[in-house]
Amino acid sequence: MLIAFGCGIAQTQVGRELVPSEDRAALVISATGPDGVGLEYMDEQLTQIEAVLKPLQDDGLITSVFAIVGRYDPNRVQVTATLAPWEERELSQQDIADQIRGPLSQIPGSRVSVRGDSSLSFGGGGDRIEVDLRGSDYAVIYAAARRLAEAMDTESDGVFSASEISYQPTQPQLSIEIDRLKAADLGVDLMS
Repeated sequence: MLIAFGCGIAQTQVGRELVPSEDRAALVISATGPDGVGLEYMDEQLTQIEAVLKPLQDDGLITSVFAIVGRYDPNRVQVTATLAPWEERELSQQDIADQIRGPLSQIPGSRVSVRGDSSLSFGGGGDRIEVDLRGSDYAVIYAAARRLAEAMDTESDGVFSASEISYQPTQPQLSIEIDRLKAADLGVDLMS
């Protein structure tokens, strides 16, 4: 009983976090536009993201920016901003992310998020949970996704909010997988 009581007291005194904050001197900024807007539109979104980052580059907090327009989808942009080394800046990775989060959220026409780079594979610093629903009938999956999103928004007592469904019934999908070994055996040159 004494051990259980001691554990209960200790639990109220210990901080709670899944993983500690990290400063890996990099920020990852992701932007997703509406379905069907394409690369040219997302390139314009990238220009606006870069405008938000420019003052930090001018101040030396960001040393380089690497951007990919059309990452996994023509309606997406991913930007990696490398920060100055720790000894050359007073702001932490999280402070810089917090500083640009507001201006990035004001960019019209796309959903922009920023997170700190992490040594853990699940992204670290992100505030999203992704659920992957699978099946053979897109209409059934989409209906289930809508029910799940609605339940998360209305029945979670504020734990979840603003649920989003990445699939839209009007979004065409095509996946091609190339077996490079078989293509090479057939003499197909994949580099030209």
